[in-house]
Amino acid sequence: MGFPCRSRRRSRYARAMPHDLHLQPLAPSVQRATRRPIGFGYVPALGVRGVQALVDQWMRIFLTAKGSDPCDLDFGTDAVTLIGSTVSPDNAVEFLRNAVADCNAQLRAIQNKLPNKPDDGRLDDGIVTRAEADPTGPGVAVWVSISNVAGDSRVVLLPDLIALPEYDGG
Repeated sequence: MGFPCRSRRRSRYARAMPHDLHLQPLAPSVQRATRRPIGFGYVPALGVRGVQALVDQWMRIFLTAKGSDPCDLDFGTDAVTLIGSTVSPDNAVEFLRNAVADCNAQLRAIQNKLPNKPDDGRLDDGIVTRAEADPTGPGVAVWVSISNVAGDSRVVLLPDLIALPEYDGG
């Protein structure tokens, strides 16, 4: 019988829904407790499209561990393997740059199969724009700029993927 994999064909519901569901970062304490950096958040589900839907799709790929999807073992990146690691910040940033490039390639391959996707939801590029080592612990903060073909972009602070001391964004 196999696994109940996602259908490669879009359902009639997917064709009728003009928005994606918005994924939201969870509070650091919830991230540690659940081991999930993103979820549907604390407000009712939000419909998004355009560059925000693109960012959400990019983050889903980036934060999925490669090999964890039984229907597509190549889906996702190795970025989550940094969780709890003891690599230096410089090595972590280089590792994350490679994960960003892998994520970009996967998203482009997915979008190339959707020729009617509007430009505001189509990836132009995702690049690491800034990286800073956390001076209080063995962590690194990485900002990625994700831009679409229409020329809009958003800067995303990647969740802390290396074990950090207590940090609540302050």
